[in-house]
Amino acid sequence: MTAPILTVESLGVTFGGGTPAVRDLSFDLYPGETLAVVGESGSGKSVTSLAVMGLLDDSATVTGRAVYVDAAGSRVELLGLGERSLRRLRGNEISMIFQEPMTALNPVLTVGEQIAEALRLHRGASRRVARTAAVEAMEQVRIPDPARRSRQYPHELSGGMRQRVMIAMAMVCRPRILIADEPTTALDVTIQSQILGLLADLKDETGTSVVLITHDMGVVAEMADRVVVMQQSRLVERGTVSEVFRNPREPYTRALLDAVPRLGAMAGIDHPLPFPLGSEEER
Repeated sequence: MTAPILTVESLGVTFGGGTPAVRDLSFDLYPGETLAVVGESGSGKSVTSLAVMGLLDDSATVTGRAVYVDAAGSRVELLGLGERSLRRLRGNEISMIFQEPMTALNPVLTVGEQIAEALRLHRGASRRVARTAAVEAMEQVRIPDPARRSRQYPHELSGGMRQRVMIAMAMVCRPRILIADEPTTALDVTIQSQILGLLADLKDETGTSVVLITHDMGVVAEMADRVVVMQQSRLVERGTVSEVFRNPREPYTRALLDAVPRLGAMAGIDHPLPFPLGSEEER
């Protein structure tokens, strides 16, 4: 079997000595797959992604291991890695899409400048080459009239367009791992579907491995190969999407599945669960 590209072992995160936000979490991410980390708000899923990226503040105590295997086959321990080394990895080999693009984007720079900055920082591209590549990246994420849009500021774009810009920024350096933290939460149903379809297309085109952070089992069904379910800072269930959807072991997982609209339950929802869950008596 192919070796994992990322291995998280016994991850723990505590803030200021309080109740742990993540407890003893372990999982693997394999090349080219989408792994969904799912759970309700406060389950620890977003904290997990921030810990792996080295983006938690100084109040956080992080234990365990997170080992990334780079393109040369070297094993890099991410937890405790120096800031300079992390900066070389972030946006280049491991990228992240955040929940709310309006707060993640710099309001005083054009979106084209912000995309180009990653290429200048990580690839040493000239301003001209980086600007051209930024427009091409915006075209790749299906932004219409990308040359004109690249000269606009975040507040001039819709929420869906801003999220596409975030995806372009995350993908412009062709990272080996993409962490998408609730990438469609603030968007309406139609735009959500477009963004998820775009992420799936980009993954297929680039071979990037994806960690998808979500609370929505419908999104898991549509996007993921395997799933990790978190509740109250702990892993409670994991497996392939087919295994977990067909035979959920934990009541919490069943509750998450029960929250997904079935076919015809809501107008405009055309992606019901692809796996039978059995009758009410069986559940």
